[in-house]
Amino acid sequence: RYENEWPLARTKYTRYYLHSKGSANTSTGDGSLGITEPGDEAVDHYVYDPNMPVTIAMEQQYWYLAETLKNRAYVERREDVLVYSTGKLEKD
Repeated sequence: RYENEWPLARTKYTRYYLHSKGSANTSTGDGSLGITEPGDEAVDHYVYDPNMPVTIAMEQQYWYLAETLKNRAYVERREDVLVYSTGKLEKD
């Protein structure tokens, strides 16, 4: 909050890759984010149903969503949502 430039001069960019064994559906699936490039990994699939949209972002600007940090856990339990997560971050 006390910075004068964007991106910050000390920014260290890290490339993250999606990983899975083919079951990244829901937060209990095997989707993960990592810094190693994926090898020969299974493909993830989901079925889109236009009658069952994920509505958390509808009618709202994305920066507003980030600022409010709404709990999205219910979305990550849906079978039609792919979830890729990291482990706990060690530092800020």
